[in-house]
Amino acid sequence: MSIGNFLQLIRWKNLVMIALIQLIFRYIYFPTFGIHTALDELHFMLLIMATVCTAAAGNVINDIYDIRADRINKPAKVLITNPKEKKAAQYMYAILNVIGFIIGLYLSIKIKNPTFVGIFVFTALLLKWYSSYLKKKPVIGNLAVSILISISMLIVGIFDIIPAITEENGIRQY
Repeated sequence: MSIGNFLQLIRWKNLVMIALIQLIFRYIYFPTFGIHTALDELHFMLLIMATVCTAAAGNVINDIYDIRADRINKPAKVLITNPKEKKAAQYMYAILNVIGFIIGLYLSIKIKNPTFVGIFVFTALLLKWYSSYLKKKPVIGNLAVSILISISMLIVGIFDIIPAITEENGIRQY
């Protein structure tokens, strides 16, 4: 699989938008309201990387499940065209999820709330469930997509604001 196909498979433009929204929240929205944050620059970038890896894995699994439908509906845009590419995509899916999970676990431990890694587990599972089943269900599929989009934004507050809440700034943080 070429680099171009890989970038199309992970839907790099959508991933850039996720990262950009997270950056806007952190560097424009939060300072405007005087919201304290917990993560330093490196750890915030790791949060973006974990989110992007998990979202990229979701895009990959979605294409894996859509191979048959894409061959019929948009044959010129099929990215996974043979069993070898499908196997490579499955490996990419697993690797991206593992990277997202490990970074998420590290950050969860760093902010002293290891249960927050569950957000990455939940997101990965919901992405797989959406790709394999929910997208065929009109209302439930749309609800799942809405939840996933919301998580990509809320995760910044969960990892960066909640750990910074103290008795002194608690009212302003909410």
